[in-house]
Amino acid sequence: MELEQLYHDYKSSLFGLAYRMLGSVTEAEDIIHDVFLNLHQSDLEKINHVKTYLVKMVTNRCINVLNSARHQKEQYIGPWLPEPLMKDLGKAPDFVAEEKEMISYAFLVLLQYLSPVERAVFILREVLSFEYDEISKIIHKTEVNCRKIYSRARKKLPEKQPSVSSQESGNKQLADAFIHCLQTGNFKPFLHLMLEDARITTDGGGKVRAAIKPIEGRYNILALLEGIYRKGELRGELSTVQLNGEIGLLLTKRNKIVLSICFEFDPIHSGIKNIYMVANPEKLKHLSL
Repeated sequence: MELEQLYHDYKSSLFGLAYRMLGSVTEAEDIIHDVFLNLHQSDLEKINHVKTYLVKMVTNRCINVLNSARHQKEQYIGPWLPEPLMKDLGKAPDFVAEEKEMISYAFLVLLQYLSPVERAVFILREVLSFEYDEISKIIHKTEVNCRKIYSRARKKLPEKQPSVSSQESGNKQLADAFIHCLQTGNFKPFLHLMLEDARITTDGGGKVRAAIKPIEGRYNILALLEGIYRKGELRGELSTVQLNGEIGLLLTKRNKIVLSICFEFDPIHSGIKNIYMVANPEKLKHLSL
């Protein structure tokens, strides 16, 4: 198979794998570029299972990046959130169709609680539907170990992962309500859209002002929103966009995106469970309207 055809068939799904692993658009793109550059220098005729070979290369590069970045993340100022993505991750025809909930922003946040190897095994098994014997060859561990790693990862995550499809209509209402609050300067109506134990997480990365810890409780969130609104930090042009397959918001000032907002809506209790705000300019520079 020609390299150009391989790139066409697998780039999208390989990017999806790398992005889920790293939570970084730029780093995911760099890894895909590196993998295909390496493939260009390889003898394709000697590769028996191209898909598995490519997934192995991407997975292990991601694990190495995560391990090397661990100290850097520990030094990060405030909560670390994934970079939001405006485009669909896509699906190559040779890959198993991916569940929509697996690309939700809330799902990406949950993956941060897993170790690099746990994250790899969970994504390969749960998202790409690889068998344990395939996973063992990819990460160089026994099938028994892979099963144990998957079980350990499962226990760290909620039984039901956040779903894009179940949130779509709820998120549109939330986005509209949030825009209305900004237009009026009155956030009290937004209070009733949040669950009692709702949480807001803001990522400024020490580059812009942001809460250094997640804030819990809807009244505390209300106070935070009112406070940053009074300081003018929520003023600008708000756009409703698709972020990670869901409806989210981008705040623009002087033609520059300065904030992304993603909501996690709980369809069972009909309220906001989480609000994620990314203000770190390094995590927004890949976005454009």
